[in-house]
Amino acid sequence: MAKRDFYDVLGVSKSATAEEIRRAHRKKARELHPDINKAPDAQAQFAELQEAYEALSDETRRAHYDRFGHADPRTTGMGGRDGGSVRWSTQGGGSSGTEFEMDDLSSVFDAFFGNRYGSSASGQPQSARSNRGRRAQRQHSIEVRVPFLLAAKGGSHSIRVAIEGEQKTIEVSIPPATADGAKLRVTPAGVNSPIVLVIKVDAHPVLSRSDQNAGTLDLSVEVPLTVSEALLGATIQVPTLDGSASLAIPPGTGSGKKLRLRGMGIRAADGRTGDLYAVTRLVVPDPSFITPDVRSALESLSKRERSPRNGPGWPD
Repeated sequence: MAKRDFYDVLGVSKSATAEEIRRAHRKKARELHPDINKAPDAQAQFAELQEAYEALSDETRRAHYDRFGHADPRTTGMGGRDGGSVRWSTQGGGSSGTEFEMDDLSSVFDAFFGNRYGSSASGQPQSARSNRGRRAQRQHSIEVRVPFLLAAKGGSHSIRVAIEGEQKTIEVSIPPATADGAKLRVTPAGVNSPIVLVIKVDAHPVLSRSDQNAGTLDLSVEVPLTVSEALLGATIQVPTLDGSASLAIPPGTGSGKKLRLRGMGIRAADGRTGDLYAVTRLVVPDPSFITPDVRSALESLSKRERSPRNGPGWPD
């Protein structure tokens, strides 16, 4: 079957700018990735998208395609480099950032799904990627520390790294829902071998991912409660990724109770959203703050309460 026009595959016009091509690719990649797209030909669709993007995201290869169509670049003496969408610039001198490309879109999905399926972004088994085997052997790993909120929400992050003996500042695009230990592989322009960025996510003062597995979108926050709040109920403010939210504490809430705030977790690039779980912890007041009147009231209450230590295994 004849190949489709690469511009049609990406859904852009032949006059599309590089930025329009990147945006179209990102949008369709989220829709067509085999982990999300359940159509029988999902892998074929995604592979077609990747081939189109690799051809049109590089100026040299795009010029060749516009002139010769699907003819093999090697038969015309024209080569190309891998595609990209990350910016880097040397520190100092006031130079503006120049683009370099992601070596493989699978690195982005490694960040979302932890690459637990053992396949490339094109759906091919890792063993089928022999054309990248030699290049993988020359990769350099660099550990990058990323703030918790940035890893959860996604965004641009500048890091200072040594590349081939020269200190450079690289601006890296961190995907939303990036997990601790995720790997992003990038190849800066003018550098002979790719660089693997190993993401280490800094701890947040109170928020945490409910599960360290790369796929979770749920968050947890421990919520201390006073005795009166737990006993009588209250409405309190709890921290979220975007600020704070109101949480209703039902009367009689004890320690370890999980209260869910729907949709307040991490939002992934494909639109899925997790929840925020508030885990209560009862805080006993310092006895020095108990006035005689309060003590008398507590003693009266204790006489009316039933002991919680009853049932099988407890002494009579």
